[in-house]
Amino acid sequence: MHCVVIGGGIAGVSCAQQLRESGVADAVRVTLVAASPTVKIARNVKTLSRARVTFDVVEENRQVLAEQGIAFVHGEVVAIDTDKQVVQVRDDAADVRLVPYDKLCVASGAVPRLVSEHPSVIGVRDTESVQDLAKRIEHASRICVVGNGAVALEVMYRVAYLRIFFSPPSLSVPQIAMRFVRSRSFGSFVTTPWGVATLTRAPPSFSSTA
Repeated sequence: MHCVVIGGGIAGVSCAQQLRESGVADAVRVTLVAASPTVKIARNVKTLSRARVTFDVVEENRQVLAEQGIAFVHGEVVAIDTDKQVVQVRDDAADVRLVPYDKLCVASGAVPRLVSEHPSVIGVRDTESVQDLAKRIEHASRICVVGNGAVALEVMYRVAYLRIFFSPPSLSVPQIAMRFVRSRSFGSFVTTPWGVATLTRAPPSFSSTA
């Protein structure tokens, strides 16, 4: 049996690994298809309860999959023929490769829903989008962060010394988000009637000696 997994994120990689580690590993051939040459691996996995697991996300080269007996196909999935059970994958040279499957798992993730189609509005989803964000705000004086999830809060913490306009999607900010923001020692936190909070962190002071 040939199992094909689409997606190089935590979900896709974990699925491929579980298929290889299952009791029928010798009878199952696993192929992972991903648009990025790197994959995201879950490390230091700890089960805290039946419904709670903690882990670290590590981005590694695809070679780590080969060591686990998982084949890797680098390219963008352009079509899935469910009748013929074939995945069409286009590589960087625009060549299309056909990958047949017996079982298929689609774990390609989601595309951020942007509030506006504008060059200054971007969605943070993966390593490439984070690198793009870093370049765009290199000379910025202020930014607006829309969202109150883990990614939005991490951006607020990492982007220091800018004036940050935090716009949660609802009128109320979750308590866990409030605790995170306050624990990071922001200079001020003011919630407006529209659920928009303004956070400011002052730049560090530097002293010099003659």
